[in-house]
Amino acid sequence: MFSKNPSAVPADTLPKVWQMQMDAVGAMTVEQRIAVWEEIQNQFAIMEDASMRRRHPEFNDHQILVELVRVRYGDELASKIVAKSGALPS
Repeated sequence: MFSKNPSAVPADTLPKVWQMQMDAVGAMTVEQRIAVWEEIQNQFAIMEDASMRRRHPEFNDHQILVELVRVRYGDELASKIVAKSGALPS
């Protein structure tokens, strides 16, 4: 019979391993946790930018920025960027 991991534990992670990860996070200072979070966010932004550039190789930097804003924050904000810059929407 299989036992189900508690809901906080990812399905592909053993509970013992998850507990070790949580212990490591718990041993960090607030500053260390924030630094790790910032690094993860930076890496995510780099990957998101690269993905958008692969999907739209014809876009210039401004068009990439507008599309990234559209994906993250919605059409309304992206439209404001386009309107303020005077650029035509893609």
